[in-house]
Amino acid sequence: MRLLKTIRHSGLFSNSVESSEAREKLKKDEPDNYEGKFTRARDLRFLEEAKSTN
Repeated sequence: MRLLKTIRHSGLFSNSVESSEAREKLKKDEPDNYEGKFTRARDLRFLEEAKSTN
């Protein structure tokens, strides 16, 4: 399942990745700011919920 489409808007760029790859990347990620830690936890939760419903 592809989660993200490649987009270019206002200088932002995102690549499409499989949900399993996204989970692995997030698990290895170490945010360097306070908000990033919460964003990482939120996104991992979304991916885990998506995995459990498929």
